Amino acid sequence: MFRLELLGQSLLQYFETLLFPSGPYRAFVEQIRENQTLELFDLFILIPYFTILGILAIYGLHRSHLIFLYYKNKGKKPRLQKEFSNLPPITVQLPIYNEMFVVERLIE
Repeated sequence: MFRLELLGQSLLQYFETLLFPSGPYRAFVEQIRENQTLELFDLFILIPYFTILGILAIYGLHRSHLIFLYYKNKGKKPRLQKEFSNLPPITVQLPIYNEMFVVERLIE
């Protein structure tokens, strides 16, 4: 299998030394790992939490993209793509219910 090498050291080993350097910090982390375990209740809390957190992050990225598009196209005027030679027929529906005096004003 292909392994990325970084100055004679594998990339995984490099990240491990970055996260867990040798010395008292590494001993502290190993002691915490021995004493702490994830229980079923912890998983019932953490899985929905991180799922919702991921959904909110995606939503935030989407909103920031929309803001970017807004500022990018803020000054542009909309243009017609083509002109109609004759306009298509349309239907106008007026919401009227027992308003006999309003009909004349709406039609005008």
